[in-house]
Amino acid sequence: MTEATADTQFVPFDSSHIDGAMRLSRQARWPHRNEDWAFMMLISHGLAACRDGEVIGTGFATLFDEHTASISLIIVDAAMRGKGFGRELMNRLLDVAGARESRLVATPDGLSLYQKLGFREVRKIHQHQAVISNVTHPDGVGWWSTPDVAHLVALDRAAFGADRSAIITRACELGEVAVLGASGTPSAFAIVRPFGKGKVVGPVIAQGEAQAKALIAFALAENEGSFMRTDVPQDCGLSPWLEGLGLVCVDRVVAMVRQPHPASTQPRSRVFGLFNQALG
Repeated sequence: MTEATADTQFVPFDSSHIDGAMRLSRQARWPHRNEDWAFMMLISHGLAACRDGEVIGTGFATLFDEHTASISLIIVDAAMRGKGFGRELMNRLLDVAGARESRLVATPDGLSLYQKLGFREVRKIHQHQAVISNVTHPDGVGWWSTPDVAHLVALDRAAFGADRSAIITRACELGEVAVLGASGTPSAFAIVRPFGKGKVVGPVIAQGEAQAKALIAFALAENEGSFMRTDVPQDCGLSPWLEGLGLVCVDRVVAMVRQPHPASTQPRSRVFGLFNQALG
């Protein structure tokens, strides 16, 4: 702990910190709602940095399984940046993650710190969003009225390389599941749920680009007139197509990994759309 952070309390994030977190996310121009912070609080180990009763920093470590974790929502009040708060939050969260592979998505402000802590770039992520109009419904895609969550978790695990069962289960409760293939044994899926200014399409789990496009197009067509967002890996090939549908690429960030687990490098199905930037 640095001299600057010595009089700051680093405490478990709970519901009493959400208002302060909302202030920080508005300051950073992030779209998070109270509900989005509450979602992260329920599935993660959160930290709040507090000084004189005010939240001046946040961070979360989400432990997917014994091999993989995600570090996210690292925000420090603009007036407190450059004083060691971000590093202190990261060090504490990496202690929570332990020997697990740690993943994160870096904004330009945090990139240098994450590199110093041993994170390495693995890909770029493109954030696309727009109010939807004139998207044609594809054939062979529909809403799964009673989704088999265990099946969705298995498809997601094969693509993501870690067990996100708690996240997928909660997302199914909050949103709708678009599936490709016969109901009961779909080969691909996308979850559409409220987030930020409107709704997010993600994760999108598919075996190829054509499946991913069908799922996303269906989700967009079903939400005509709504503000929609999807975050896609740069190398998945979907960005030009999304631009053609009117979903502008408004941001590009860097996905990074620290202590990669050998299992995560094995071939697997593809994540074409992220759950969100915090959780991959």
